[in-house]
Amino acid sequence: MIYYNREDPALMVERRLGFGYTPNYARPLGWVLMALALGLAATPFVLMRLG
Repeated sequence: MIYYNREDPALMVERRLGFGYTPNYARPLGWVLMALALGLAATPFVLMRLG
């Protein structure tokens, strides 16, 4: 699920279903966190491709 609420000042919010937290995509830093997570996940694949 995607959480987008401009009026909520929180960067991370607790998920309604399951467990854990999700970023508030109404905040620019929420998008930065997602980009960092995707970059970290892709790093091993990029390194294997280069190596």
